[in-house]
Amino acid sequence: MKQIIYSKTNVGRDTKNPLLDLREEDSIYYYETLIQWLGTISKLAQAKDYAWEQCIKRRPKQLSRGKSGANSVFSVVSGLLYNYTENFKNYGVCRLSQRQLDDVEFCAMFMHAIDDAHEVLQFREALFDIGGRLI
Repeated sequence: MKQIIYSKTNVGRDTKNPLLDLREEDSIYYYETLIQWLGTISKLAQAKDYAWEQCIKRRPKQLSRGKSGANSVFSVVSGLLYNYTENFKNYGVCRLSQRQLDDVEFCAMFMHAIDDAHEVLQFREALFDIGGRLI
């Protein structure tokens, strides 16, 4: 299991769903993980088997809802990658919402079940900052 460290920000307007910044090295790991997940999803799309059906199935109870209804693992992973690139371009950091962390953890468990080469992810809030490094 891989732990990813984040810190809360004062950016954003939704107090029920605060925005969070990932530690720099965890941000890079997270980005590479999203790319690997999309690679696995692409392989699933070629087979069009049960795993693919589960990947594109809308999951209203496990994943947060989008503007057009329930999301699938595929829509969440591709959306997270898009958000990562836009946030990095605009702010220079990886910024996620609290709800997105829950979605990432679910997708990590799903991807690990498909291929155990994918690690399960767990997010942990930084307790303090030592010399510019979140611990």
